[in-house]
Amino acid sequence: MANKRIEIIMLKRIIQLQQKGLSNRKIATQLGIHRNSVNSYVSQLKRLDKPLPELLALPDKTLSSYFSGYEPRQDPRYKILQDLFAVYEKQLKKVGSTYQTLWYDYIRAHPDGYGYTRFKHHLQAWLKKQTVSIHMTHKMGDKLFIDFTGKKLNYIDKDTGEVITVEVFVAVLGGSQYTYVQAVESQQTGDLIRALNNSLSYLGGVPQAIVCDNLKSAVDKSSKYEPLLNKNMDAFGLHNNTTILPARAYKPQDYVYNFIM
Repeated sequence: MANKRIEIIMLKRIIQLQQKGLSNRKIATQLGIHRNSVNSYVSQLKRLDKPLPELLALPDKTLSSYFSGYEPRQDPRYKILQDLFAVYEKQLKKVGSTYQTLWYDYIRAHPDGYGYTRFKHHLQAWLKKQTVSIHMTHKMGDKLFIDFTGKKLNYIDKDTGEVITVEVFVAVLGGSQYTYVQAVESQQTGDLIRALNNSLSYLGGVPQAIVCDNLKSAVDKSSKYEPLLNKNMDAFGLHNNTTILPARAYKPQDYVYNFIM
């Protein structure tokens, strides 16, 4: 199991740092875990009365058996963090929210809480359990996935000093994940087609299909069954001998890439 492997890795790191003579407090700080957890590990190490190099050389399964009574979820900080998981899950869906920003809020409210690395690890592990996913294998050159990012960017006109807001277009080849990014004035059809045309020139070819979300600039009518492309996007696909595939409304699994900045 993944959690068991993580425990073994942590055990081995503690043993390594014990060999270097670090105190339990310093080990806890370096690994981003609670000092009580380190104390528990070290106490069991002493009870084993085995040389540390010998323990490090043991197979994971054997080493794990010596520490079968240890439960990492006994850490009181984990219970506090666990109560916040559902809140953080919702916040991560907001534009501009990242693990780093969430951790800053968390550590301000809980100064004795986890360091950033352990905070992110525990949150990601919890999120993974909540999500059912399927592995998608893409053929090289088969599909190009396009969208606008959820967050706009700004630049300053050096002549006027004006702050100008731009949309960010992103295109990613499914097989290689080769990526093209361009700032455009808007999400209007003209800007979309210009950016898409530039992406094909940059990539040096045309894929079998171009997959887009239900962009207003690409789709005239959204549908759960068969979205209707606008005439300009239809003509673009015909001209480039490729197929434009808009994702169906309320069917996010049709669209496997999410572009978040």
